[in-house]
Amino acid sequence: MNSFKTPAVLLLLSTFIIGFSNAATWSYGGSDGPGAWGTSFPDCAKTSQSPIKIVHAQTTADPTLGSFSTSMFTTTPTAMELTNNGHALQVNLVGGYTISDTKVLPGNYQALQFHLHWAANGSTAGSEHWLDGVQYFGELHIVHMNTKYANISVALANSDGLAVLGFFVKIEGTTDNANFDVILNPVRNGNVTYDNDVMPYATPFPISQMFPTTFNDYYRYPGSLTTPPCAESVVWTMFRDPIVISQAQAQVLQTSLYANEETAATNVLIGGNYRPTLDLNGRVVKRTGSGAGTMGKISIREMAVLVSLICSAIFW
Repeated sequence: MNSFKTPAVLLLLSTFIIGFSNAATWSYGGSDGPGAWGTSFPDCAKTSQSPIKIVHAQTTADPTLGSFSTSMFTTTPTAMELTNNGHALQVNLVGGYTISDTKVLPGNYQALQFHLHWAANGSTAGSEHWLDGVQYFGELHIVHMNTKYANISVALANSDGLAVLGFFVKIEGTTDNANFDVILNPVRNGNVTYDNDVMPYATPFPISQMFPTTFNDYYRYPGSLTTPPCAESVVWTMFRDPIVISQAQAQVLQTSLYANEETAATNVLIGGNYRPTLDLNGRVVKRTGSGAGTMGKISIREMAVLVSLICSAIFW
């Protein structure tokens, strides 16, 4: 375990969102896995939960949804720390950027932290949300709080209290994504390995450097935290274009991070740290764009239907 000192404000942030302090324990498997969360955390049994399966053809175009721009994310936080919280790899922020464009979010939202979910070792499926039948390798969540609320506890009690921006993480090729290494190198170097390991960044960086080249197209729906306490306080944004990493980078996540502290009698690798998808229960998933367009891309399911129709017409 490393011996870095953690600023008090960052320590407070690391307690929230992923790994809330609570007498009850939870995990991604076993007797305290997702199926049992509702017993100790009542919100987890409610009907507007996350994650969900997004089917593009079943979403509703909303021309009022604006476009996110890189400039919204270029403010460098005043302090950042990387930590293993026992459930995920997380970066806590102090002085994170604030998004104030009401065309993209319904209020002013300040970034608090971001964290990762990924597939278990030996698997390629680890994202929380699915898109058109595909579960990606992983998913990056950037958690923001609505600044009209005094603190995180108040925000959690309101449906617009939090905004989470989600990016799918896709394995493609053998070339490393150099921008992604900013969170992987401390893991490779052994600075962050076990639960509660913390490494402050000597030089904070803008989160935007990790984003895909384009991120204009996204889906929007009302939902919840994907971990206990599962508060239904999240305005969800899931971007269509994924962050791409190499197989070697995926292996760092799958084989280097442990759920318990270094001194624990037993330990287990973190991985497969995703909640199974939940029903929409009447919620509407919106998307950017207008009409019945495909945002410049056609899904696998839509392509199959199109090919079937063309073949039927040819051989009629």
